[in-house]
Amino acid sequence: MMQSVPSENVQTQLQRVVPVKCDDLLCYPFFKCIHLNTPNKDQLKKDLARYRQKEIMIQLYKHADNYSSSYEELHSKLFGEQKEGIRLIWEYFNMMFQDYDGENFLKNYRSYFENFKRLSEFYGKFSTLPLEEEKAIIGLFRFYLGFVTFYEEVNQLEINQILAKEKEQMQLLKHQQMHSWKRKKNEMEIECVEGSTF
Repeated sequence: MMQSVPSENVQTQLQRVVPVKCDDLLCYPFFKCIHLNTPNKDQLKKDLARYRQKEIMIQLYKHADNYSSSYEELHSKLFGEQKEGIRLIWEYFNMMFQDYDGENFLKNYRSYFENFKRLSEFYGKFSTLPLEEEKAIIGLFRFYLGFVTFYEEVNQLEINQILAKEKEQMQLLKHQQMHSWKRKKNEMEIECVEGSTF
């Protein structure tokens, strides 16, 4: 079970996890990742959507997105105060890795790919992650959050462009209809004048 202890910095009440030792390294308490492999893409997307709506994940997103926080403060917010923080973040990594086509996607970002590969190998052996890799873990979390935000913005931009194009087409159609109506009205007026008798 994940535990936490107060940091020496009593003023801000920072919390730290109680580490375990694996292969002479201090690590997070052991945890089980249930999303190492989800072959069904539809189920994977449902799981990701469910995770993003979790209150605890929303809090983790907010803390990770605060670039003014020190790493000690981030450790406290992401892992010390949130007992399931490391497990949820690691599960999120693995789901995102699968959703974005695994190595074919992440290998384009060499440092993140190497970090993820190294952490995956360690987790595979010990069912935990080393505390000394915390900056790499937070970096990966921020990378995936930034990547998702970027594509959400791109998708919104595309939607806005489509809506703007549709609006332009509607205005053009309205203008054409108005022009056609005026032309017919003029033709009818001419016919009336020519057909009138004095």
